[in-house]
Amino acid sequence: MLLYEKSDKREQCKAIVLEQFKKAGIDLTEDDLNNYTIEIMNISEAHGGDFSNDVIKEFARGYITCFLMHNKLPGEREEDRTKCKLMIKEEMDKNNRMIDPDEVERIAHVILDKIFWEKGPDYTDENIRNYTKEVISNKS
Repeated sequence: MLLYEKSDKREQCKAIVLEQFKKAGIDLTEDDLNNYTIEIMNISEAHGGDFSNDVIKEFARGYITCFLMHNKLPGEREEDRTKCKLMIKEEMDKNNRMIDPDEVERIAHVILDKIFWEKGPDYTDENIRNYTKEVISNKS
């Protein structure tokens, strides 16, 4: 048993994990919630993170996206990912910057992930373009 398993931090983390699963449209049993909470806390600790609300929220989102949704977000269509990759390339071309195809794929995932968690599955051209500009400008 881990030291924090019975602590007040676990209850705090559990509430955050539950909120993120609900946001992703995933219902959990109490046992599943407890298991996922402990697993996410372990991941945070293994990465040198703490159990603050923001840290647990980000690790929960990453866990949900990577392990449970297999990197495909609810409502995401292949055409959304393709459109996003084209917009990334356009933005990079405007700035006379080269980009590796693997990096384009990674950035597209980051952009679609940000849209889902901040706006829900609203992958409109406008959202994709705005988030692409934001992410690309932060890469500079």
